[in-house]
Amino acid sequence: PTSMSMLSMLTSTTSSLTRRRFLQRRYLSAVSREVNARNCRFHVLHKNPDAPHQILCLPGSLGTASTDFSVQLSSGIGEKFGLVAIDPRGLGNSNMTSDGKQFVREYPADFYLQDALDGAGIMKALGYNEYSVMGWSDGANAAMHLAANKEAKDAVKKLVVFGGNSYVTEEDIEAYEAVRDVSKSWSERMRKDKSAAHGGLGTLQILNDRYTDAMRKILYDYNGDVCLTELHNIRVQLSSYTERWM
Repeated sequence: PTSMSMLSMLTSTTSSLTRRRFLQRRYLSAVSREVNARNCRFHVLHKNPDAPHQILCLPGSLGTASTDFSVQLSSGIGEKFGLVAIDPRGLGNSNMTSDGKQFVREYPADFYLQDALDGAGIMKALGYNEYSVMGWSDGANAAMHLAANKEAKDAVKKLVVFGGNSYVTEEDIEAYEAVRDVSKSWSERMRKDKSAAHGGLGTLQILNDRYTDAMRKILYDYNGDVCLTELHNIRVQLSSYTERWM
């Protein structure tokens, strides 16, 4: 090839690499946002916001966007997919009401539905009318409520859930009680990570006590039904990685 054609090839290759690296940097970065929805200021980590397919990511018990979805947020799942990972109401940095009052999360018996509707409210506030949902552990249970709820389900395209459970049993309550005291029964690593996420060991203990009490209430007042009823009202495509749905 001539020197001119070689220069043209080199310029084209350099331009292509520069564009690829630019897109990769843009794609890999997750943006921290504050989203007002349902009387709460939610902390959200949003990756690839211009992607055509947005996925609401719901973390597990006492989890946050960064503790439960750090791998997905750092490496991504494909350029066509955006990730909206949230700190649930009263957890992590989602601990302020819309009018600026700080609070610690409560756990009413219907907290899974609360988390589901919060997720729907966040996506609506971000301007997404359709999206898929990925839920881990308690987030999987909330995802089931979201996909079954008559006010929100039309926006849900697909579900990916793993580690969830549609009911609780006496054995589950025994397991929850065994790890109620976070200073004695939790591993040092989990205690350190979750304490940092929620503002200290004292707050973490309050949260874990409230969570454990809520699970007891679900078992004894609602026959252990976490989202078993909702399963029959889900009509979207579901990918499940768990053994505790039915």
